[in-house]
Amino acid sequence: MSTDITRITDTKKDSASIYHQTKPYSRVNSRKLGDETIPWTTAKIKDELVTELALATVYVMNEQYGCTYILFKYYEKAAYWMYRIPVYRPPPIFDIDLRDLSTKLRHELAELKKSDGGMFCYVIKTAVAHIFENINFEYFHRSVMRHLKITFICTSSEVEKNN
Repeated sequence: MSTDITRITDTKKDSASIYHQTKPYSRVNSRKLGDETIPWTTAKIKDELVTELALATVYVMNEQYGCTYILFKYYEKAAYWMYRIPVYRPPPIFDIDLRDLSTKLRHELAELKKSDGGMFCYVIKTAVAHIFENINFEYFHRSVMRHLKITFICTSSEVEKNN
């Protein structure tokens, strides 16, 4: 048994081939039992929400210089509101656009809200907190966290689909 472990760790080729044989985490969660997919855990929902918020981008065209800037939407928003949320009365609300979230994540969030509203609020707040913590961890926890309010916004076309 120990010879197998040393053989695997000795050569880069063997460890690389073993790495490529493992399945990605997302495939494990997309398995099906009969007709239903396996529901995500709250940790998976939070991780996916953090990832999708962190990767949401906005393209801004600068016509004067003829270049395009790629901005990370929620990092820019968090940086803008970080030092304003504790000062403004009433504190501003941090909006999350539903169009920035995948259909699967929106479905899992809806199921979580139906089953446990308190856990839904916790997952949303901690996911958004990760974005703020990456900007200024100490200031966020001392001044911003207690004032942070989050809401989801959607376009009128999405509201019509849900009705």
